[in-house]
Amino acid sequence: MGQFGARAVLVVTVLAIVSAACGAVALASSAVAPGGSVAVDSGVGLVSGQVFRDPPDAEVEDGIDRALTITLDTADMRYELGPGKWAWGQAYDGSYTVPTLRVLPGAQVTVRLVNNLAVATKVRFHGLRLASAPSDSTPMCVAAGTTMTYQMAIPDDHPLGTYWYHTHVLTTPCPAASGQDQSGAEGDNKVYAGLSGALIVGDDRTLLPPAYRGIAAHTFVLQDPAAATSGAPAPEDCLVNGELRPVLAMRPNETQLWRLVNATMGVSYQLRLDNSSFTVVGEDGAPVKTVTTADTLLLRPGKRYDVLVTAGGWPGDAWLRTTALGKGADPDDDQYSNTLLVRLAVFGMSVRRLPPLGSQ
Repeated sequence: MGQFGARAVLVVTVLAIVSAACGAVALASSAVAPGGSVAVDSGVGLVSGQVFRDPPDAEVEDGIDRALTITLDTADMRYELGPGKWAWGQAYDGSYTVPTLRVLPGAQVTVRLVNNLAVATKVRFHGLRLASAPSDSTPMCVAAGTTMTYQMAIPDDHPLGTYWYHTHVLTTPCPAASGQDQSGAEGDNKVYAGLSGALIVGDDRTLLPPAYRGIAAHTFVLQDPAAATSGAPAPEDCLVNGELRPVLAMRPNETQLWRLVNATMGVSYQLRLDNSSFTVVGEDGAPVKTVTTADTLLLRPGKRYDVLVTAGGWPGDAWLRTTALGKGADPDDDQYSNTLLVRLAVFGMSVRRLPPLGSQ
């Protein structure tokens, strides 16, 4: 991310789309999208085993008070979810993943939502601690064909951590003029219409002991195409940053910070990493008061964790997977029984293992 001052202005232009949160709306095998428009294929397709890639960052131009404008053009896209299995959707600039928004405490953030849908929509930024937060606590309705500008002042003392943002596609018109409170309007179908991504305030690595501040950090945005469209989870379509079962490289004994975001509409994940554990340093956008270690993490829709993960001391593979929900889970949660998400490939020269956090 580019450097910017504490009072930098971030302007994000978002074109909302009709497709579901994962971009898949109907299975197809033709090169012509439903409705007759010409579609663009997803290149190599969503095949498993690709190199793990973080979502792209929304970068800020160098200098203070520079404006960042991101124009996200939509187009019909044909996704290959697996061998011979295609899905129609829409994409931003030919890419399924949406950018991670990064802001600093003290920033003045301007978000401009351009609604090119035929229906009303709204955008939400979850968990930000704002003195006045119409874009979070009372999301505004943006009528079809109109534009809404959101102003957010990030407090100087805002907690450092991981948040998220998404749109709602509405099945009824705005109840009043565009810009009115839409929080209680009927017809909100809760579909995260293609725009659901991570929002990171600052860098919580700076809160860790000095030995940890230079470690690598990765963002994991979890999504499910089938659940977003049909309401039923499909393990074979479970995506991380828009990829099927990508491969993340680590060196033996290496420690990384993982920012985990459940950006689905109604699927819960119970995460487990083979032969390892998660050291929780942040939860739902704020540093934890007490660092804990867990073998599994339950992420219901919208849940976020910032965790430290340390690779084993020898080369080998491990899987980040989601398992059946444990005792006490909400019976209404959609879930997976045992689904592989990310393959952790440990290889190369070993690094010095960092001391436990409590010994720093």
